Amino acid sequence: MQDGIIHFYRDSALNRVLSEEVFKVDEDKVAEYEAMCETYRDSFMEMGWLRLHTPVDVHQEYLGTDFLYVPPSERARITQMLKGGTLATIDRFKTFHVIESRKNITIDELIGSGELVNLSEIGEQNRDRLERGVISEEEMEKQAQVIQESKFYFIFGFIIEGMFIQRKKTRLEKIFG
Repeated sequence: MQDGIIHFYRDSALNRVLSEEVFKVDEDKVAEYEAMCETYRDSFMEMGWLRLHTPVDVHQEYLGTDFLYVPPSERARITQMLKGGTLATIDRFKTFHVIESRKNITIDELIGSGELVNLSEIGEQNRDRLERGVISEEEMEKQAQVIQESKFYFIFGFIIEGMFIQRKKTRLEKIFG
């Protein structure tokens, strides 16, 4: 299983230490997870969903995978910047590491001259404005289309639980209880 990203889960220094003592890898779950992520990666130019996080250690499993929506006008630039690489977040979506090239990219570099918007905040404001009659549903739909054509935004994340199965207590848990 050296294809794809799976070897990162087992080959980091931390994993080599932990895998003997605490964790084992559920290879079927990892393969399922990576296949899902690869589907999104392959459809990036069509769908605009850029995978931002790849858990590279067992302790990152809970972070799952998150995506940034990239408007059509920015996709070719970002594709060129990444050169087919896979991103892993370094400090929770401010700086990223391109695993294959050992290159760091900040969120500002990804966005360039574009704008990163918060969809949940916009949604709350629009619901309030809709209830007060300040904006119509048609205007809300037009605004959503403009956002999709011109803005960056985080869309969702997913996790496949159980890729790493804890077999027994860690050293610290044995010491402290």
